[in-house]
Amino acid sequence: MSEADKSTVSTVLREFEKLGLIERVERRHSGGRGRPSEGYAISSAGGLVVGVNLRPKEIRLVLADLAGEPRAVLSRPMAENVNDIGRSIHAGIVGLMISAGLEEATLRAVGITVPGLVQTDGTVRHSPNLDWSNFNPKMQLMSETEVPVFIGNNADGAALGEILLKNPPSDRSFMLVLCDSGVGAGLVYNGELCRGDGGFAGEIGHQKIMRGGRNCICGSHGCLDAHVSNRSMMAIVCEAGIEVDEFADIVRLVEAGDPRMTGIMKDYIDAMAMGLANSVSVTGLPDVVLSGGMAAMYPHIERQLHEALKDLIHPQLLVDLRFTVGMEENRERPLGGVAIALEGCTGFAALEHAPWAPPQQREPLNSLATSGETL
Repeated sequence: MSEADKSTVSTVLREFEKLGLIERVERRHSGGRGRPSEGYAISSAGGLVVGVNLRPKEIRLVLADLAGEPRAVLSRPMAENVNDIGRSIHAGIVGLMISAGLEEATLRAVGITVPGLVQTDGTVRHSPNLDWSNFNPKMQLMSETEVPVFIGNNADGAALGEILLKNPPSDRSFMLVLCDSGVGAGLVYNGELCRGDGGFAGEIGHQKIMRGGRNCICGSHGCLDAHVSNRSMMAIVCEAGIEVDEFADIVRLVEAGDPRMTGIMKDYIDAMAMGLANSVSVTGLPDVVLSGGMAAMYPHIERQLHEALKDLIHPQLLVDLRFTVGMEENRERPLGGVAIALEGCTGFAALEHAPWAPPQQREPLNSLATSGETL
């Protein structure tokens, strides 16, 4: 709501509260003295959204209420033809709503997350994991449905989940590192996601951590992604002659202390430490939230990782450095797309119609402003 004046924001918040869409909570401070300020949290009773999480071989859809509580989940194979992505996503939404006994028109919004470089207009500039370049799945889906559609990078979606779906809300500054088919980060300063010009901030997976390192699917080599992503780790372990079917198998081998993993894990920890040290030093965000593969692995490598970081990061940053596990680690019910939908439909100027109005009652924001009507 940064584009509206204070009195307008207060009026909108009061109307939202009357409608039961938000509720007052005590806001948690990231530090400092004084009483915690009062804030607002989204009410679970305000409606439903769908989060669409695009993965290399899968479209996973989550139906959730406005507090982010999942109501239903559906999985579909990724469409083979890029021109069928919109239709495939829409078919999944329809199936999801039918399974919940609801109609598509009751949805507030749809949010899509993509592993890759996503511009602010929804164009996926490059997603090496999906093999897409200059493709806009948002526009495809908008041609299939009247429900508002929003899109963003998957790490940004996970970071938004930490901001929007944890109760009470926080003005905390942190970096969320998501490790799945690739590696990316969502950068949050004082409770606000920083996407950077064009939307590409946080692409830490393609920083170079090793001269002459492993080939990366982005076309370069020596990237953090090529050494620590779940996909890369699967390849590294298989190349060592160790049979695994999924990343969880690697975690189990490490937990069991399998000696075959010793050298592999030393390289993994060194690469992870280098990437995290560089990212923390550049962003100034020593509060690190781990999500995905790194979150699953962290309990088994915590001591070794901190030892490796001692030689790579400024001592004062090291004092403040802390790791936590994010809420997005549940791969079966990922909430990044849900958070993207919530951010999109709650922004004061995010839509051309009044946020929160049911589809059949939406009015342009400028007509409400000139007529003096309340939302």
